[in-house]
Amino acid sequence: MENNLPLPMPDRRAFNSENNSMINTEISNQNYLSSEESNKKNSKKEDLKESKISLMSTAQIMQIEDMRQKVLSYKLLSEKTMYMNSFQNDPKLKKCNLILFGPSNVGKTSFIKTVYKALFNTDKIPKENISKLIARNKNSVEEKIIFNQYQIIKESNNNSGLIICDTRNNNIYQKTLIEFWEKSFDYFPKELFKEEIGSGNIRSIPHVVILIFDGTKEKILDEDNLLFYQNLINISKNKGYNDIHIVLTGFDLFEKKILEKNLTEGEMLGEINKLKNIKIEKVISLFGVNWSNVHFIENYHMNQQSENIPSIDYNILKTLLDIINSAELFILDKTIKVPLCYGFCSLK
Repeated sequence: MENNLPLPMPDRRAFNSENNSMINTEISNQNYLSSEESNKKNSKKEDLKESKISLMSTAQIMQIEDMRQKVLSYKLLSEKTMYMNSFQNDPKLKKCNLILFGPSNVGKTSFIKTVYKALFNTDKIPKENISKLIARNKNSVEEKIIFNQYQIIKESNNNSGLIICDTRNNNIYQKTLIEFWEKSFDYFPKELFKEEIGSGNIRSIPHVVILIFDGTKEKILDEDNLLFYQNLINISKNKGYNDIHIVLTGFDLFEKKILEKNLTEGEMLGEINKLKNIKIEKVISLFGVNWSNVHFIENYHMNQQSENIPSIDYNILKTLLDIINSAELFILDKTIKVPLCYGFCSLK
């Protein structure tokens, strides 16, 4: 529609020139205030970021690059030399397989991308590193569970590979997922990890089970979901996964509330540790996992952060190394049948 309003007369414009000037000045001042508020917000974000960094010890910050290189150059069971002779007859055991379970929208995919960013300074996982498996319910074509497999690190002569498998559609088709996970080792991994396998071949099955939940919620799960994941944990333990890990995402959101308070660094650390202990006790009471297997992480918010943040990298790399150690204990338990002290010691 055309604008049919008449053009203002010259003398009218001259008459309002002072008012126009005032309006322009007012707009200019508003823009200035808006810019100033934005700068304050950005400054506050930077202060929070600096506060988080200051809460880390110098030793922790120095450990980040060491942990990163340790993962990138990781060779399966290389630190458990007392058992290496038992694996010389299995040269194909060259990768560590992790599997994630958890409700939708809790940050499973973001967890994977955060791992990748902490290692390679980018969250863009190459498409050729991602594959998909769809498991359908025999009685219902519509019921399906999608498994996305991410090759985080490619195996080579110098390092072992790292595979993370993300389960999708958990909330919708929980029964299908349970039935799929209850199947024998031969059924589950053959399609998923793309290996020719015999009965229970250790190369082709997940080596550790990880559950990911939203750590910001007062109640981690509602009653129905709680029963489902308790059942999933029991099934996993029956399959030999005794060292299950639970990762709580979004810890930065309630950590931020503490950082915004007018507290000393010591007081902030005390408050953060208090919150962590309360959450851990709740998780242990619900799922019966080891204290050391409950992890708090902050995922990178994809496409928003270009540079790596030390506190995020430190927590995700430390968590990953703990998980890899559990994977090695599982492999040893399944192949050598030695008594292992899950969650209480680390075989080196």
